[in-house]
Amino acid sequence: MSYDATIRSGDTRNLVFTVTTGGVATDISGASWTHGIAAYPGAGTVGADRTGTVTSGTEITVSLSSSDTALAPGRYYHELEVTDALGNVSTYGGYILIEPASVD
Repeated sequence: MSYDATIRSGDTRNLVFTVTTGGVATDISGASWTHGIAAYPGAGTVGADRTGTVTSGTEITVSLSSSDTALAPGRYYHELEVTDALGNVSTYGGYILIEPASVD
């Protein structure tokens, strides 16, 4: 299985998403977004419950703090939901691998 990101437990990380349509980057200026991390699809959020608005461009950056990634090592589902300026909703999901911290 491939992962969208591999992060050591307790590390900070920026996840950058480029929204595309048919493989071409799409301007999502004015879109709102939510992002969360869960144990599996459909489970409640366990970390990085974030929201934001895109002022301009084609990318969304989700900043994860050390408390967001201070999870037990393992595979986690993450999901980004984007609502464009017209109210159209698109949902993108994937997996993140949390590795054990090398030093306590």
